[in-house]
Amino acid sequence: MIDSIANPVYVPNGNIKRLSFFPKNTIPTIPITIKLGSNNKPTESSSNTINYTLELQPVTHRLESLSSQLDSKTLFNVFSLVREIIKESKGNLLLWSTPLINVNYDSDVVLEWWNKNKKLTFYINQSSIDYMKVWGADIDTEMEDGSLDSMRDGSIGRLWQWISH
Repeated sequence: MIDSIANPVYVPNGNIKRLSFFPKNTIPTIPITIKLGSNNKPTESSSNTINYTLELQPVTHRLESLSSQLDSKTLFNVFSLVREIIKESKGNLLLWSTPLINVNYDSDVVLEWWNKNKKLTFYINQSSIDYMKVWGADIDTEMEDGSLDSMRDGSIGRLWQWISH
């Protein structure tokens, strides 16, 4: 009930239920640490570990509010992509910022980053991750789109290098 004169704070009536947005147990968990080798490149064998829980918190918070609209596999793909981007940014000392996060009419999660006149957008669903690079208004010469075939084929690194410079 809202009482705008006596009490400007909104107090909901009834019980509030918190929805879980984490992937179901059938999907592998996503680790919250990155291991770096002596050359600061991500590796699985080094004992030097970076925890990126702080970078994931704003993403997690926003996805929690959207979770009722999303499939668990889509959420898993979003977290996998964000984890790889953070790994790339930390491993190569590149920028990291929390993306704009939304859901489009097809129930794809949309992640957007800007850097000066550049924009990098990912469209993530349960079966694919597509991207769009924009650096101007001309659709023929100042935009590029495509799909990520793999999280580990180097394309995330190339895209993140592009938006970072």
